[in-house]
Amino acid sequence: SDQATSFAGAISAQGGAAGGNGGFVEVSGKQTLAFTGTVTTAAAFGAEGTLLLDPTDVTINNTATTNETLSSGTYTPSTNTSTILNTDIVTALASNNVVISTSSGGGGTGNIAVNAPIVWDTGMDNGSPSSVNNHSLTLNAIGTITFGNNTDFISTSGTGNITLTAGGSGVATTGTAIQVGAPITAHGGTITISAEDATVTSQIDLVQIAATVSNTTGDIDVLTNYNILLNAGITSTSGNINLVSFGQNSLITIGNGFTVQTGGAGSILLQGDSVSIGTGAEPGRTGHVVADSSQGKVTVQPSSSAPIYVGTFTGFPILVDEDVANITANTLVIGSDGVHSVNGYMGGNTTSHTISDN
Repeated sequence: SDQATSFAGAISAQGGAAGGNGGFVEVSGKQTLAFTGTVTTAAAFGAEGTLLLDPTDVTINNTATTNETLSSGTYTPSTNTSTILNTDIVTALASNNVVISTSSGGGGTGNIAVNAPIVWDTGMDNGSPSSVNNHSLTLNAIGTITFGNNTDFISTSGTGNITLTAGGSGVATTGTAIQVGAPITAHGGTITISAEDATVTSQIDLVQIAATVSNTTGDIDVLTNYNILLNAGITSTSGNINLVSFGQNSLITIGNGFTVQTGGAGSILLQGDSVSIGTGAEPGRTGHVVADSSQGKVTVQPSSSAPIYVGTFTGFPILVDEDVANITANTLVIGSDGVHSVNGYMGGNTTSHTISDN
């Protein structure tokens, strides 16, 4: 509706008994949305469908106030924020991929606040009861995504993806677009944390990781249009880890005492015009980047085509001496599309170093 939508019913868009995929279901409210119903897009012999919830601003909590009043059959929003009960999301994830997407219409700013845990680990798999739920959750905010506190985590034990996207459609932001303040855990699907479409107006940390992000065999992608700040660890048992900034003069900072680590066939990509593996002056940087298998590879490359400087160069080095020393890998590759220059120490815990145009 153009104002408030309150849905407490049931929708079925299942695949057929002999074949076919599950359907696409959208429940929307231009200003507010109260969602307490059930939806199933399961498919016995095809791919499950998707449930899309798309109000203006969203708070995910464990109390589910509706922020609207009912009079003469009309729901009137009392605020610009819709609330969705976390257990309703988990119920929907039992038989659907779930997308919660916001807009800046209706007087809101398109923010999503995760103020309760979202954990899905049992449910339906291809239309049949299963102990593993492989459905995916996407939070897509045109504004920001924030977490209330460290207990408001997102976790799945299946192979579904977890996707957080903020600052979409080129909306200008002067602050952090995504602040991960609670753990995010997956078991084989891809974790994506993206603010790559945000338009920045100053040098800011578009993505801040303040709680652990972990995966087993799946990849972890942190993508942004400017700085990335890690004050927590990122680990994958054997998947790839990609910390990528597309902005010129962008910074990737791994705080002291925190580690980015993968094993097995996994590799690590750090893309930014300057990468700090630890903070503060040398010596004393205690961040770590570890690709700890015999084939482990770490690649560091700039976001722009400027020359690469490594070591004690006083300008804008992509890595200083101690950053290199804090990398453990079989192979360290430093490359760009432009001219490269190396100045300073190239030691560290790596078997080989490559400076390349890649």
